Amino acid sequence: MKHLLLSLLLAFSVVTFCAEATYAQHNGKVKTAANKKSTINYETILNTLLTEDDLENESMSHLKYLKNEVYARHGLIFKSSQWKNTFTNESWYTPVTEDTQEVYSKFSMIEKENVELIVKKIKGGN
Repeated sequence: MKHLLLSLLLAFSVVTFCAEATYAQHNGKVKTAANKKSTINYETILNTLLTEDDLENESMSHLKYLKNEVYARHGLIFKSSQWKNTFTNESWYTPVTEDTQEVYSKFSMIEKENVELIVKKIKGGN
């Protein structure tokens, strides 16, 4: 009987700990790589040549946002409603053309290198 009570008490403690840890993580009380704030933004892409190490802890959704923000800042008209809705309300967004190559040709050399690195990371999925 003692063993059964100890086993139940141990199981209850584990379940309680896991539930508390999950609650804390989802409410931003635990810092993990998954909820770490990114330090890469458009200014970084514009002025700094990024490395694979710089992108190591970035989420796929943030990488996709960064790539599309560069295109948006150069006037790409997005066909995707997701990206159209994302950038339409930005004060700096001025839609110019749907021609991706035309927009890409306006990128600085640093932007081109950074976008290519980001695309490589997105396609690699890791």
